[in-house]
Amino acid sequence: MLIHSSVKRMDLELHCPSCKQYYQSPIYLPCSHSICYACAIISIRSINTNEQDNSSSNISLASDLDKLSLISDNDSGISSTSRPSSLLLPPALPEISCLSITSNHKKIYAFYLRCSVCSKMIYMDTSGVKSLPKNYLLSDIINRYQREKSYEENGLKCQLCPPSNQQSVTRLCEQCRIGYCNKCREQYHPMRGPYSKHVFIDPTEQIFHQNEKFFCHDHTNRLADFYCTHCQLECCQQCSAHINHQIISIHQANKIFKTQFSSQLHDLSQTAKYSADFLTKLKLYPDYIKKNAELFQTNLIKEIDNLILTLETKKQELLRIIDDEIERKISLIHEQYLSYNEHLQRTTGFLQFSIEALKQSDPCAYLQACHGLNSKCSYLQGSFSDEYDSKPHTSYEIDFTFNTECLHRDIDRLQFQPIKSPSSPRFQAEQCVCHDNESETCSGILAWSIHDIGAIQGFILELDNGTIGSEFRQVYDGNETMCAIDGLLSSCVYTARIKSYNQAGESAYSECITLHSSSVDWFTFNPRTTHPDIKFISNDFHSITCLSLQERIALGSRGFRQGLHYWEITIQCYDDKPDPAFGIARFDVSKDNMLGKDCKSWCMYIDSQRSWFMHNGQHSNRINGGISIGSVIGILLDLNNGTLSFYVNDQPRGPVAFSNLTQGGVYYPAVSLNKNVQLTLDSGLDLP
Repeated sequence: MLIHSSVKRMDLELHCPSCKQYYQSPIYLPCSHSICYACAIISIRSINTNEQDNSSSNISLASDLDKLSLISDNDSGISSTSRPSSLLLPPALPEISCLSITSNHKKIYAFYLRCSVCSKMIYMDTSGVKSLPKNYLLSDIINRYQREKSYEENGLKCQLCPPSNQQSVTRLCEQCRIGYCNKCREQYHPMRGPYSKHVFIDPTEQIFHQNEKFFCHDHTNRLADFYCTHCQLECCQQCSAHINHQIISIHQANKIFKTQFSSQLHDLSQTAKYSADFLTKLKLYPDYIKKNAELFQTNLIKEIDNLILTLETKKQELLRIIDDEIERKISLIHEQYLSYNEHLQRTTGFLQFSIEALKQSDPCAYLQACHGLNSKCSYLQGSFSDEYDSKPHTSYEIDFTFNTECLHRDIDRLQFQPIKSPSSPRFQAEQCVCHDNESETCSGILAWSIHDIGAIQGFILELDNGTIGSEFRQVYDGNETMCAIDGLLSSCVYTARIKSYNQAGESAYSECITLHSSSVDWFTFNPRTTHPDIKFISNDFHSITCLSLQERIALGSRGFRQGLHYWEITIQCYDDKPDPAFGIARFDVSKDNMLGKDCKSWCMYIDSQRSWFMHNGQHSNRINGGISIGSVIGILLDLNNGTLSFYVNDQPRGPVAFSNLTQGGVYYPAVSLNKNVQLTLDSGLDLP
């Protein structure tokens, strides 16, 4: 039974993003979000009425295409020859989506609507909103909440008590469908004789509720009793489309996905608990800033009082600067606190919502939403590392010094000096793009950020000449957080790094990021973004080994954010003891650990006998059968559906390994290895 106070924490999960009210008959969108049925009816648009608008939007088509990929707007994709009843297209392609639909599939897709959360376009056939499934999981949770709320506010009265003295219902009989108080239950419904097999339930439960029956999508007269792990769809025994896929029972699939999601929720809960402790400490930071500022002010006033005749005017100016610094630091901490607190509330709300989701008894209702829940859980887990790291955005100390030995003639130049070098900036991978032009040269955009922007004087951006291993050269020096770069040669891999500086010194360089100015999916290992213990065997950067007994990570020279990509890695040297890992990672993954140990990498690690999938230190899907010299590992990255799969010697390695990759994120091919392992990369291959 839901607890009313707990439900308040997941209130955001229960409100429609369109009407801002509690969901009414929610439907499940292909983008994993939901919307009220009535809101969908209001938001739906006919494709035919949009044709005239498309003609005026062609001008911005090229710019929208450029935003799709970190390395190229020609990043590969895949199209389907089958016709689904609804189609999901990304928000970066509003014009081309509508154009392609109206010109080539006008008879197939008749309506569309835009998701209020992610702005993605949902295209539907002539049945319109009816082609979208109902979100049974969300609907059941809201119904339970509303029933309990009504019970708490109004209460249920015993149906057998006298009208003048009605007592509250304590139990309901499922068979009689009558609510009893304790006294009437003993008097009129004794648990003996014909009533001995009756079942009593809590009064807030819905006694008339029956699970919806799910039928096969292709065979509407047969129940969907099975689940295809390859297609991630419910099916029946007659479905020939899944005959060569791994098929498990619907209840087994429900148990597997609930177990996996429970593990994710446990990790997220631990992170949220740690974050709540940090939030408590962060709340005290303004007091620390004030106390340290007061101490700093006291010392400053003592120094200035010794020179009061000459420095009185300057003293007031310096005090104002300190006040501004206090206000800036407190404002920065306050903003961080509000942002962190809001994110933590969303996380705790989602945790409570997910707990209720795990209570769902209907497997089909749960399976319908589990992938969206997994994706959101991974997003929230990753955001604690990416956007909400547990470090204050500024220190509680006043990072200035005051020099009393300066001469009177230097009073006009007297000013605060920073005593700490700034922290390193961080590239915003999702905003870094490279545009393919029709000419021989290309242009690109690099964007970065830093938490305490007020502590820096400027940034220095450096770029190599497009050849792996070449020297860096300075291309920008200023205080902006974005830089456009022209004159990039096509079919080159450019590596960039950045640092910040102030009067106290320079920060360390940021993690390197790459720009790939080619429309072809080839890539190599990149020595700029690879751990120093990795040794390159060949000059073309395709073969590597490791000099350390500890696992070290090597990244590919190209990052992907959309499309399907397949590459293979051949085992050239192996002594049956190490367990190399293969997969993908963010550009700023920790390269000192094994792949898959943190939330920024996804992998399959394998030895001579068996393999496992691993992400954020969590192992799953142990599969017997290992590798030897000459074995070929295939990696299939499907960013259209957010999945990662593996192959060993051209054979699929278990089910889809990961299915919750965030759309729009940038993922780099990655491996981790240690001594006595040698690998050779072969990229840009056809799909298996």
